[in-house]
Amino acid sequence: MSFEDLPAVEDPPTYVREIRGCSKCGRPARVCVCSALPSQLIELTGSVLILQHPHEVRRSLGTVRLLPRCVSRLTIAVGRTIKGTSRKDAANIAGLIDGAVEQECPVLLLYPAKGATSLALFADSPSFGARLAAAHNHPSSTPPGRAYLLIALDGTWTNAREMFNALPPTWLGADGLVKLVQLPEPSANSSTVHLPEASTGLGTAAVSGKGTAAQGGETLSLPCLIRPEPELSHVTTYEAISRAVAILEHWDPSQLQKCLAPLRMMTQLQAAFNPAIHAREQEYLAALQQRELSHQ
Repeated sequence: MSFEDLPAVEDPPTYVREIRGCSKCGRPARVCVCSALPSQLIELTGSVLILQHPHEVRRSLGTVRLLPRCVSRLTIAVGRTIKGTSRKDAANIAGLIDGAVEQECPVLLLYPAKGATSLALFADSPSFGARLAAAHNHPSSTPPGRAYLLIALDGTWTNAREMFNALPPTWLGADGLVKLVQLPEPSANSSTVHLPEASTGLGTAAVSGKGTAAQGGETLSLPCLIRPEPELSHVTTYEAISRAVAILEHWDPSQLQKCLAPLRMMTQLQAAFNPAIHAREQEYLAALQQRELSHQ
């Protein structure tokens, strides 16, 4: 199912009040997530560009503001359209796009629209594998962040659709600058994130019912359902980027969980005030298992 076929599912428009927060994570003191932040930024061989809708900047449950404290080479540009961003943000966008084109770097737009390629298939392609290997083995000869440029849209699903439709015509289409990709569909018989076969030996997962799935001594986390999502495959912007980067960088499960730890802690803390989060987890598991049964 493509995004265009989905019903609109929005969370209540709750915005950040003027409350002094932690100087490091930016969260209010009682829900500080600093203990879950990595001690050092996780280095990426690629770059990430987030196009953020203005409404997300002040949304209390916005997740993107934590990402720059977790991974390197991440840029956030605020605006409903590219032309609507500030001069500084517009210059950053142009620099990233121009640099990627000059270096013949793949530019990927993460968005679940018709025609989008599975990111797992792209990451497993020989051409991308060779580029990633070159970036890992010869970092001095590869421009920083040039293994790929991943672009994501941050906003409610309605906002994201509007932003997608307003993207420059030169970006999309058969000869466009960007390649449209999407995360693989989750499955009750696997982790919620695809990792290349060489990275993990995990097989069928048994759902524990407490937000995790276990197999062979490993623990696989369910999505962080801090906000309602219209489809099983849809997650917060933070988690979508983390899972996409995990696929592109060929991370093992522990690296992904390290990146997701701040978001997971944020979700757990919020669940203490919002019982609906636990209800979403149970609904997610039930819907996932029901879909698997219907496909048998």
